[in-house]
Amino acid sequence: MSELSTIAEAYVRLVLAVGLHDPGYVDAYIGPQAWRDEAQHLPLAQLQQQAADLLGRIAALSDSDVEQKARQAFLRLQIASVKTYIEQLMGQLLPFDQESLALYDAVSP
Repeated sequence: MSELSTIAEAYVRLVLAVGLHDPGYVDAYIGPQAWRDEAQHLPLAQLQQQAADLLGRIAALSDSDVEQKARQAFLRLQIASVKTYIEQLMGQLLPFDQESLALYDAVSP
């Protein structure tokens, strides 16, 4: 398995763990049932650190393949989004435009 695929799997597992803190966070999951069963209710600070670690790992990747670069960029945005969401669950508040950019990669016109 490539490092990018390993990071992607860790991201999915992270999201499933966040879903244990907020049951509405994961609205649909069709991956391996074992991954859902293995999700642990970890402290938010630990989940935040996992997200930060994944961001560091993905930033360290170098790939000249265009498709892999696109996948890497997409995954980086997804990981950054879940990290922001975890921080919100921990009580951090952001102004609306910063929040929408961090969570959805979009700013209201």
